[in-house]
Amino acid sequence: MQRSPRTGTVIVLVLVVIAILTLAALTFSELMLSERRGADFSVRKTQVRLFAESGIEAVRMALLLDGDDKEDFGEFYDNPDQFCGVLVTDSLTDPRDVGRFSVLAPGLDEDGLFSDVRYGLLDESSKWNLRLVMEYETLQPGTGRTLLTGLPGVDETIADAVLDWLDEDDEPREYGYEHDYYESLDRPYSPRNGMVASIEELLLVEGVTPGLLYGADWNQNGMIDLAEPDGETIDEDYDNSDHRLDCGLISLLTIDSKEADTDSAVTSSGTGSTSRVYVNADDLTSLQSELNTALGNESYVNYILAYRLFGTTGILADSEETATLPSSQGNTASSPPSSSQSSGSGQQNQQTGNNQEGEQNGTASNQLDLSQTPKARINSPFDLIGGALQVQYSGQTATATLPSPFTEDLESMAGYLPTLIQTLKFSENAASARININEASRGVLQAIPGMTDDALEAVLTNRLPDPIDAEETEEMATYAWPILLELVDLDTMKKIGPFLSQPGTVKSAQIVGRFDSRSPVARLKVLFDTSEQPAKILRVTDLSDLGPGYSPDLLGVYEDSPSIFSTGIAVTENR
Repeated sequence: MQRSPRTGTVIVLVLVVIAILTLAALTFSELMLSERRGADFSVRKTQVRLFAESGIEAVRMALLLDGDDKEDFGEFYDNPDQFCGVLVTDSLTDPRDVGRFSVLAPGLDEDGLFSDVRYGLLDESSKWNLRLVMEYETLQPGTGRTLLTGLPGVDETIADAVLDWLDEDDEPREYGYEHDYYESLDRPYSPRNGMVASIEELLLVEGVTPGLLYGADWNQNGMIDLAEPDGETIDEDYDNSDHRLDCGLISLLTIDSKEADTDSAVTSSGTGSTSRVYVNADDLTSLQSELNTALGNESYVNYILAYRLFGTTGILADSEETATLPSSQGNTASSPPSSSQSSGSGQQNQQTGNNQEGEQNGTASNQLDLSQTPKARINSPFDLIGGALQVQYSGQTATATLPSPFTEDLESMAGYLPTLIQTLKFSENAASARININEASRGVLQAIPGMTDDALEAVLTNRLPDPIDAEETEEMATYAWPILLELVDLDTMKKIGPFLSQPGTVKSAQIVGRFDSRSPVARLKVLFDTSEQPAKILRVTDLSDLGPGYSPDLLGVYEDSPSIFSTGIAVTENR
């Protein structure tokens, strides 16, 4: 019988099947490992988010400290010991299990430009508040455009477009856009006609581009990294030669800042809090009572009331201008007043020594008619300094000259200005916060109407690097320090004064959570309202999708193995 030749087909088939099964097993193994890594990454991503949220609560708890505990903790402006690489979870063997958070804010160099980072909180009052812009625009139309066009990259068209987006009517301004324009777009939408929900919403406003809003700071870490474009070439449409627009308008604008509504001197002394007196209230009789309690000086109170009745008007008015009350009878005061002030409520000497003697005996006859509607607004304490008012006392037809008790000599100003600043408020709405001169950047300060180049450089050169030090220095404890240090003259201070304030109550920071090695990163921008205890969280914005933002060494961790920071997502070495 003939035997068939052996071809080895079965062996080949077996080998092929084994190879296929091996590859399938390998593929399955790789798939499972990928799923395992994905699951691990998802868990770790949740964990770093919780680390960042732990940072939020840690800040809130720190803000509750007082007395010795607060002194032991240190300051909130730049405190790497308390805010850099704070340990949340620890491991003795694996840095992958060491979790931390850091609290960061943009730092300013000596020129007032954003540079590097610091470990602490940012006062939101260091930015222009759009609520303040709209309040001043309502009080004096045209002021809003003046304020906005002072910001880098903002022209009249953009300013009017922003104001039209914020105001409540549908009437377009000279260069603005309203409902009809936005509804005519290929993808129509309606303008807000009210305050924006966030600064990012301004991207919907005609003329506001990402280049204008964000500048070259794509990852919004408050500085220009090597991975980002040169600030001078962010957009050929904008002149950024002075680097004010490096970090965009988002670094210069806010809607969340608030002014303190309590007497800072009383609060800091630990004796409780006293509400500040709203000096522009309509009820002058009640205002008189509140001012007497707060100031305890009748001559000060009388002049403030007289100013409200007969003083200057207009936020951007010439500081030398004073309102003169015409006499309906054509009569005038027969002689100037004496320098002594009335010791009776609502009274002021008008002419003779006999009147002075009468006042000392409690028989003064000159009183202000507090039932009248106030004609003037006090925009800052500097409005009250120097000069004189033409006033008309109750029951008289002639006018009299009332000199200001707030004299222009430095020694006197050093005495009364801190009192006025700490006890009075000039806006009823605390959310329409003005600017903290000690923390504001160059771009914000340059936009203040009346801020000359010389005054700007004097402020930037002489303010202390740490605002906390300024608050603890007697001559720099209030925003009056530029004039008290003779850096600016009274006329300039009267112009910029309406836009300045003490430190606000809303603070912000970026809080970053991560592991020491091979870690995803959670980056949250958080706003704290410190006027409440514990501090209220106003807003949390997740910036994690923009990349880590900061290198491990800035976050207080040191890696000995590759991580996502080596992929080129963000490089935080400054130019």
